[in-house]
Amino acid sequence: MAKWRALNDYSPFARLLVEYMWEQRPPLLPNQFAQRMGVRKQQVSSWLNSDASPAPSLLVRLARGMARPVSELFIAAGYASSSDPLFDIEETWTHVMAEVQATPEFLALGEPQQIIVIGTLHAAHLRDRSHSAIDMAVTAISEDVDDEENGDENGDENTDEEGGNENNNDGMIDA
Repeated sequence: MAKWRALNDYSPFARLLVEYMWEQRPPLLPNQFAQRMGVRKQQVSSWLNSDASPAPSLLVRLARGMARPVSELFIAAGYASSSDPLFDIEETWTHVMAEVQATPEFLALGEPQQIIVIGTLHAAHLRDRSHSAIDMAVTAISEDVDDEENGDENGDENTDEEGGNENNNDGMIDA
């Protein structure tokens, strides 16, 4: 059974993981979190019990799996600062909208013109989101086809893409 410490006893990155696990209903144990995220439980243990954090490519995957902003995990892991965050598509559009709405030119517009500007930006955002979803689907399909052509039905391959880690052909990443 997992022994939990006070949240302040964890590193900033580990604190995000613990908060996520506790928010789930029922709360997740570290091994359940590892399974859900597709990583080894030893890696999760390392992240929870030290200042270790995963490679940036794995952080992106964790952020997606946790439905958290990528920049939140990058900042917690020490790869970015809150004064210069990295953005994903959703964060970028939120940032763009806030910046546009704060400009003197936007504030000088009448309400009907402001609505038109916001509507135009919103339509562009929806278009970008749909293109992004299509691109991700095409990429996933092409990766599956490549895996099948290479005789790899599980999509497992030895790679160092995750910061020098090797895959053990069981779908989990070794530390």
